[in-house]
Formats: sequence, structure tokens, C-alpha cells
Amino acid sequence: KELQRLPGVGPKVAGCVLLFSLGFYDAFPADVWVRRVLREQYGFTGNDRQIYEFARKRFGPYAGIAQQYLFFWKRENSKS
Repeated sequence: KELQRLPGVGPKVAGCVLLFSLGFYDAFPADVWVRRVLREQYGFTGNDRQIYEFARKRFGPYAGIAQQYLFFWKRENSKS
């Protein structure tokens, strides 16, 4: 919440900072690619808070690591 008080920092950027630079492996930054894979593979739609809750329940304390695999998998399999 503190990071999001900075101008231009929303939930995704704050999640990225937490995951990639501060070691919060449960952070789950959700961009369009992650939302797409959650919808297509898990049937999940929801707001940022619901996405985080779903990810923590589904992937546990290393949800952020799972996010990276999901993101990479979706990007790689979306190439034409």
C-alpha cells in the first residue's frame, strides 16, 4: 500500500517491486498476460485483491514464482 502512494505506482508495479527486488515471493503482479492465463486455464476472473487471494490459495507462499512461469508460458504460447 505504501508503494502505491507514489505517483504512477499501481498494484502491478508495486507487486513487481515486492517480488523482484524485495524478496516477497508471495507477491503476484497481474498484468494482461497473467489475467488471461488465469481466465483461460483456471476459469478465474476478479479484481486485483481477488487475484492475489486466488494465487495465494492456489500456489501458496511462492505464488510470485508461479506467476513468472504462467507469464512466460502464456507469452511463449501466444506467438504466431
